[in-house]
Amino acid sequence: LGLSAMSYVPHLAMWTVCGYHLMTDEQTCNRILDMPQDHLITPAQCRAARALLAMAQEDLAKSARVASKTVVRFEKGETAKASTAQVLRFALERSGVRFLTDNGVSMRAA
Repeated sequence: LGLSAMSYVPHLAMWTVCGYHLMTDEQTCNRILDMPQDHLITPAQCRAARALLAMAQEDLAKSARVASKTVVRFEKGETAKASTAQVLRFALERSGVRFLTDNGVSMRAA
């Protein structure tokens, strides 16, 4: 978005550009961008996490603020930017999933 677009869409003024994504919280954005590359999730982990949460792809897309097609392509194993995997992981973690070091997935303890 150019600066001129911001004047026409005032509600976007609260958003922060985070990689290729728009986030409402700069702290969240910094956490995503600072995530080490070895903490990226796999397509299988993404599908498993959604299954644990009984979450539809569309719901994950909305939570991660990406297009539904982005989630579909990621879960199929198509090439994705690291920032996409990071945003998906963070959205799933916010929903209560924990990613294990052995590439497993579990629900976070309450």
